[in-house]
Amino acid sequence: DQYGRKKLCLCYCLSYMFSVLMKHCKNFYMLLLGRVGGGIATSLLFSVFESWLIGAHIDKGLTSSGNKTIEKVEEEKLLAKSFSYSTYGSSLVAIGSGILANVVVENNGKMRPLPILGGDTIYVGGYIAAFDSCLLPLILCAVLIVCLWDENYGGGIAPNTHRDEETAEHVELLVKQRRDSGVAKKHSSVYLNDDENVEIKEKSSESLQPKAGLLSGIRTVVNSPVVLSICIIASGFEGSMYIFIFLWTPALTHIENQLKQTANELPFGWIFASFMLCCLLGTISFSKLSQAGVSASKCLVGVLALAAVSCLAMAYPHISTSGGACSVQYWGMLTYEFAIGAYYPTMSVLKGQLVPEDQRATIYNVFRLPLNLLVLVNLTAGISAQLSFLVNAILLIVACILQIRLVGRMATM
Repeated sequence: DQYGRKKLCLCYCLSYMFSVLMKHCKNFYMLLLGRVGGGIATSLLFSVFESWLIGAHIDKGLTSSGNKTIEKVEEEKLLAKSFSYSTYGSSLVAIGSGILANVVVENNGKMRPLPILGGDTIYVGGYIAAFDSCLLPLILCAVLIVCLWDENYGGGIAPNTHRDEETAEHVELLVKQRRDSGVAKKHSSVYLNDDENVEIKEKSSESLQPKAGLLSGIRTVVNSPVVLSICIIASGFEGSMYIFIFLWTPALTHIENQLKQTANELPFGWIFASFMLCCLLGTISFSKLSQAGVSASKCLVGVLALAAVSCLAMAYPHISTSGGACSVQYWGMLTYEFAIGAYYPTMSVLKGQLVPEDQRATIYNVFRLPLNLLVLVNLTAGISAQLSFLVNAILLIVACILQIRLVGRMATM
């Protein structure tokens, strides 16, 4: 928000490339350092790209805040269209990536030390090859960002003129006081004295400090019931999604072992591609509903309810030996991916409408604090996959209830 969203999008590309390269190292601390880079990249991926897109909408006059002739309903449809296209693209790329990863891993043999350097410090092949295939798209992404994107900031203004709301209100108050005292005329240019300028500069400088910016974002979330509701809903859904990401592979492996249908490893790349296809179908469904005039807030109620039901299916304790790939658990996973595809553009539209623009990227990262804590607690608790999916269902039911309340609150705004 303060230093430029385009710059941080480029930092995402660099951070993830670093994370990929570290996967070649056998040293634990180098691998850990790579995961730190991956964590930074993930936080940037789910905050600055979306913030940049909404900022670009404002700069192009496609929102009611940037263009007074645009109605709220039209603004929502424009945001929905952009985020739907974004999720379409992500899903199509993910489908191709799943298939490519499966082919690359199958054709690169087992993981082995790189003979050129000698020793067993650097490894290639195996699952590492799938990560290496990320490097070219990341480089291409960075080039496109540099060549095609304009920079934008919180509030759509440059960093040297950026002031948060508190500073702007302070300026207005000083100006009003000086007008009321007769120092400045109503239609004249208003100049502040040196002491007042120093005070404003100090406040602006404080707002530019990363720690102060984060604390300001936390205060905004806590003090705004609407933003706090969005935070809890997003944390509940996305937390359940990350738990699902960690558990779907061992869950399907367990089902396969129970069925004893094949001695070969499951084709995880193809399974992932099937997930992404369902994700794409979910995005298409949201796009159709949005074009039909159904608001994003109401769509999200249905998405959360569907996700809760699908998690209950994944937690179903019985495995049918005659079901094969059509097990209740697998269908639950496919349905959940459908819900994910509808969730992201829906939630992006809602956040675009309700989160303050000048703190957008900061607040999006604040949303990730309870999310990461939730995932950490669940994964370190040592509970079974079945129980984890049941916990996910409960989280999503709570999120659904909060969203129903938020729909009513938004109707009165």
